[in-house]
Amino acid sequence: MSKLSNSNNDHGGEPTKEMPPGMPRWVKVSLIIVIALLLLFVIMHLTGTGGKHGPMRHVGQTQPSEQMRMQKT
Repeated sequence: MSKLSNSNNDHGGEPTKEMPPGMPRWVKVSLIIVIALLLLFVIMHLTGTGGKHGPMRHVGQTQPSEQMRMQKT
């Protein structure tokens, strides 16, 4: 009768190579958060719910020369 082993490490006497440890949990969680934020950013820009952004955001609709004329009158 043969001797059965419950061990998964039985490779016929060959030494087993240890696998390198996986990614730490904090890295996985950080990756998921970054991906979720990027998706949210893209969705907000595609739907237009993020509002008007850009260099002219805080400038009025009139041109500077028109603003000067309006102040003189």
